Amino acid sequence: MMRFTIVDDRSTTSFLAPPHILKAITACCARGASSIRGVLSMLAEYDAILATQIKDRLAVFREHNTNSDTGWIRARLDQAPDEAGPFDVLDERTRRVSLEPTRLGLVVFNLPARRIVQVQIRMRTCSAPIAAECGATASPRRRFTAIRFPLIGASFRSGACYCRPFVVLS
Repeated sequence: MMRFTIVDDRSTTSFLAPPHILKAITACCARGASSIRGVLSMLAEYDAILATQIKDRLAVFREHNTNSDTGWIRARLDQAPDEAGPFDVLDERTRRVSLEPTRLGLVVFNLPARRIVQVQIRMRTCSAPIAAECGATASPRRRFTAIRFPLIGASFRSGACYCRPFVVLS
């Protein structure tokens, strides 16, 4: 699983998902999603089951946690961080976890700044280019190794196993 952290004007939300979702979330951003709610609504067009699971698990998180009481998520992070489920960043501990790469990596989507930061991607092959499909006909489940954003004009520098591209969506 790969960690995805999405920053919008009001909050920061983090969750684990299969790496193929990177392409779908990127497509949501390219289509103008401006909030986590917007990303999840558009994500449902690509993977309805995953979008529903994330929404449902975020609802449970929000029932059990507040800015002043994060005991529930802290207990889950202490027991099994990879199984804690989606969460909002409420304190320093959740912020730190939201920025820790998993075995496959971490991608941060900053919606207000329209930036995607691939902090760390760990895959067997990690070399550009392949085109990201951003339309309704995109197939987010198709296997990919790296992404080039031809509509945006971003370029990649890739190493053997680690990519740290910085993309500005305009």
